[in-house]
Amino acid sequence: MASTDSPSLQQLFAQLKHFGDEGDYTKADSIIKKILKESPQDKDALLCRLCCLIQQGKYDNALNFIKTNRDTLSGSDLTFQEAYCYYRLHKTKAALELLQSQTNPTDKCKELLAQVLYRLESYQECIALYRNLIKNSQDEFENERETNLAAACALLNIHDRNLREDTYELRYNAACNLLSGGQVTNAINKLNEAEELCRRSYDDDADITEEEIEDELGVVRVQLGFAHQLNQNNAEALRLYNQVLKTKPSDSTLAAVASNNVITINKDKDLFDSKKKIKALSVEGLHSKLTSSQLKSMAFNKCLLHIYANQSEQFQEALKHIVESHNMYEMANILRAFRSVKEKNIDGAVSILESAIKESSNITEKGFLTLAQLYLMRGNKPMAINTLKKIKDSHRLGIVATLVALLTSSRDMNSASKFMDEAVQRWYKKAQGSELPSQLFVALKENANLKLRLGQHEEAVSSLESLRKSSPDDIRILSQLITAYSKFNSEKAELLSKELPDVETEIDIDVDNLEIAQHLYSARQAKRMVKVGIDNGNNDLKPIIVRKKRKSRKKKGKLPKNYDPDKRPDPERWIPRRERSYYKKKKKAPIGKGGSQGSTASSAGFDASSATATVASQSKPTTVPEANKPPDNKPAPPQPAKKPVKKTGKKKKGKW
Repeated sequence: MASTDSPSLQQLFAQLKHFGDEGDYTKADSIIKKILKESPQDKDALLCRLCCLIQQGKYDNALNFIKTNRDTLSGSDLTFQEAYCYYRLHKTKAALELLQSQTNPTDKCKELLAQVLYRLESYQECIALYRNLIKNSQDEFENERETNLAAACALLNIHDRNLREDTYELRYNAACNLLSGGQVTNAINKLNEAEELCRRSYDDDADITEEEIEDELGVVRVQLGFAHQLNQNNAEALRLYNQVLKTKPSDSTLAAVASNNVITINKDKDLFDSKKKIKALSVEGLHSKLTSSQLKSMAFNKCLLHIYANQSEQFQEALKHIVESHNMYEMANILRAFRSVKEKNIDGAVSILESAIKESSNITEKGFLTLAQLYLMRGNKPMAINTLKKIKDSHRLGIVATLVALLTSSRDMNSASKFMDEAVQRWYKKAQGSELPSQLFVALKENANLKLRLGQHEEAVSSLESLRKSSPDDIRILSQLITAYSKFNSEKAELLSKELPDVETEIDIDVDNLEIAQHLYSARQAKRMVKVGIDNGNNDLKPIIVRKKRKSRKKKGKLPKNYDPDKRPDPERWIPRRERSYYKKKKKAPIGKGGSQGSTASSAGFDASSATATVASQSKPTTVPEANKPPDNKPAPPQPAKKPVKKTGKKKKGKW
């Protein structure tokens, strides 16, 4: 440490140490400025000044400070501090060049180099460096190193058995590794275990609130939602994504990933919700925290959402972004073609992809497969077949199967067989000196079936013989081989048939019972027969078959819905309702009082003298209540008496 003859410097350095221990770097920085006024060339003060600038996040100022005082601090190695500032300013390549220029890097420089390699997606070098650090260092940062190593291994689907899983971070990365390997169910179990471990780790810490725990669990739940989404359980995935988004996580990348996955589930439905979620994909700083594949997926999903929402201007902007920022020329043309298909312009979509294939020689199978699909939508199978044949690796199993299916449906069986032969020969060449791929055996089986359908039995035999060498115990292959040989070499077929296993049965069958019962009776009646003894008549032993006694089933009586077991049932419930003792016949209203609809209550309508009164009453502005009208003294006309109508209704079921 520099000499401090002045008592003021001793006090300032004491204050600096106090603020440094408390982590108050703002006040520490002000003390350093006072020290540098007294002693501008003090190296300890200059190094403390650099440390304060980095701790306060002033990385640009820290870089300028290093450049200004490089000569004064020539005896100090500032490679780590300078590279760290470049790393935090997202100038990753500059940090990489600086760290790789060291001949004997320190452990902290190796740690930073591993982080830089991880950000640059150089995962193989990152894994090798972390393994070296874990092997040659023993300190309190061992868990952090293993967690970072597990994260890099998960991205490359490398399973390291030496990695522990006793922390929730390590368990989480192990689940990510399983997801990258396609083991979705096991990954879901691991993620649930990681969530439990995370909660247990914070149980003893009283200073951490429930909100902070939920924020920490957000990463696990979003990954769990992704696993359920891969498992076609979109409802559970949506629930987990929305649960995390409702807590408003502090990590912007977590909110962006969850929002992006919600948009992929919504597709062309719930566009209003997707438009709200897409705002999280435009937050600043995402490009430095997410991988290139994640950024490309988000940019692609933005374009799709604008197509679904019919937002042409936003679609053009998003399309321009994926071309300029991610060099996704092929996907841009596919998106333009998809938009034309959505507008029911298939010819326009075909012309877009055809021109793209003519202009560029870097079109992958995505472009050719999309164009072939468009040709099939137009019903043009020959053009679809020619397009699929243009794919560089057209002998992949899926493409071969598609081409053979198209040629077979076009009744061009010979071309299909020829193409299968070419694919088989290509796979044989690739497997020279190594183990034969599994897809080759699938192709040989299908090729043999196709040859048998075409009647080319001799050519089918060659494929079947190759299959039999790899699977000598497969009876199906042997039976097909015998069938093929029987068409042109019966001796060979007979020789191979001896290798077929004998048909043996261990089932105990009563032949006599079967012969008698099944021939004398129908299948339904035979089930009701039973063997009870043996008949010795005529010196022949015959089983005696007796019909089983049919068990009588007692049906439970049905009770009415309004049955009450506490009440005594009505003894007259079986008598028609109108004949019961308590039945009361409804009285009809007298004529003129409350008759049926349309009847006349009085004879005023038939009296001509009341017509003038009616007209006069209608011309008045107010109506007179019926109670104030003078009574009509005219008798009502006589009407013949009506006979009572007998009701013949059906008895209602289920009532007493």
